Amino acid sequence: MNYLYDTNILIYYLAGDETVSKLFSDAFLNQNYVMISPIVRIELLCFSELSDDDAEVIEDLFTYKKSLIIGVASL
Repeated sequence: MNYLYDTNILIYYLAGDETVSKLFSDAFLNQNYVMISPIVRIELLCFSELSDDDAEVIEDLFTYKKSLIIGVASL
């Protein structure tokens, strides 16, 4: 199945929300095609109160979860 994750789902995941954590599990990501708009990455990294540690966690998420494809979804 195909999924397009938005900024909010990533914020919930990074905040430790259990309701979305399964959507980031290796099992889920290996069985589904997940795409994230480049705008989502920009929105996460441009938050005015973002600390260096928070930015590193976000970058690590995109590095570690190689299944999260950053690209433009076609309609």
